[in-house]
Amino acid sequence: MQQILQYDEAPLEELPTRGFSADYVARETRRTIAGVGEGVKVYPGIDVDIPTDAEHTKCTRAGVRDATLAAFAAGADGVVISRKYSEMRLDNLSGVGDAMRSL
Repeated sequence: MQQILQYDEAPLEELPTRGFSADYVARETRRTIAGVGEGVKVYPGIDVDIPTDAEHTKCTRAGVRDATLAAFAAGADGVVISRKYSEMRLDNLSGVGDAMRSL
């Protein structure tokens, strides 16, 4: 599955503790844009505070900022911030604002 989806992040057993990088967001955004062609808007989902096991990677403000910037740098028309708002930590969600202000 990793090979089919071109996940080049980490070995499968390490992925839960390392997580997906901002570069992954950029690669997937570019792949999607190329796949759907012109005239179709692309809005990558940026996950904020998805529940994980204690030893797994955790969301950070910087990670949210970097993923948001990567999506726009790769040509996204916007982003969708994924997860139930009441479960998001405002500091992590503020990473989106940090990215938008820098754009």
